[in-house]
Amino acid sequence: MLSRLAALRTDADLSELERRDLFARQILQVSTVSPLANLTNVFSTIALLVYVVPPGHGKFQLVWGTVALVVILNSVRMWMPRVMQRDRYSPKRSTSHDYWIMMAETVVLGVLLTVFAAAMLPVIDSSRKLVLISSIAGVMGAGSVALSTLRSLGLTWIWVHSIGLLIVIVPQWTVGYLVLSFQLVTYSVALSISVVYLSSTFRSRCLAEFAAAAERQTVELLLDDFEGGARDWLWEIDVDRKLSHASPRLAQVTGIPLADLRERPVEAILGRLEVQKSAVGRDAIARISGHLEGVLPFRDIAVPVRVAGADLWWSLSGNPRLSADNLLLGWRGVGSDITERYKYEQRILWLAATDALTGLPNRRSFGSELQSAVESVREGLRCMSEFSIWTTSNR
Repeated sequence: MLSRLAALRTDADLSELERRDLFARQILQVSTVSPLANLTNVFSTIALLVYVVPPGHGKFQLVWGTVALVVILNSVRMWMPRVMQRDRYSPKRSTSHDYWIMMAETVVLGVLLTVFAAAMLPVIDSSRKLVLISSIAGVMGAGSVALSTLRSLGLTWIWVHSIGLLIVIVPQWTVGYLVLSFQLVTYSVALSISVVYLSSTFRSRCLAEFAAAAERQTVELLLDDFEGGARDWLWEIDVDRKLSHASPRLAQVTGIPLADLRERPVEAILGRLEVQKSAVGRDAIARISGHLEGVLPFRDIAVPVRVAGADLWWSLSGNPRLSADNLLLGWRGVGSDITERYKYEQRILWLAATDALTGLPNRRSFGSELQSAVESVREGLRCMSEFSIWTTSNR
């Protein structure tokens, strides 16, 4: 497991901005969980002072308790603005300053517990020793988890307590203390592995967020360049046919304010563009609706629209967005203004069917109309013949 964690990107692989952002996130995460750690320290301190310290040690009780509470209150002073203000918090000093304050508090609290154990173990009974040892073990475990996002802080917390306690209990040279020393080392190694794993997990998650943010920025830049430098634009709707992607470019081509476009059904947008007022527009909407209902892609459907009093023609293409389980997530596509091309094509068709001199339908147009009329007459005669046969057979 440790070899896999070591294979992650090192700090040398990160940019300066990424290193600062990662360090700030680690500090912020520690500050976020600090209230619970401080609450644990307060309860542990009160339990140690009230129950473990025997009568006749009031001076030690006062001095040690005062120093411990001062350190804990200083930690509260650090994390309180971050927790209360959250996203509005803006540190007045660098995160390095906060880091070294946290490191100093970690060392001081570890030394304080070591001093407490050294002073109390020789003078307390077995029940008080049990409370003292269990309190120290709980504080070590809770503190290592609270500081795990910053590996150096978590490991320092563990080994300041462990080494200090080993210095206190190993010289006793009794079987019970030697067993306790072995268990302490084992417990500390297990906590250290956990801190390394948790810190690496948090770090890899941050790196994944950095990579996703970079990819998102790249896509946004490409989309902005596409929509800003071309006559095309992107559109996206959800399963309820509401517009889920509204860009300034789309607001510009539709003549509808951006705030009105967001979360608006596509039918309402087409209604404002007066698409349904013409037979061609109604036919185009019917074709698009058929593809949407059948979850089928469509391409280059010409739609007549009216924007700011001008009659325009758009070409719409779209594809369904499907999940890994082939569930419909919505639709995404491209629109483009083909007004000039459409008018040019209609002009070519008109010229192909019109005499340039008189402006009347030419021979080709006449032949086409004549063939259509003949076909309709033949169809009518066939229908009349079938009707005569049917009536004869039913007499």
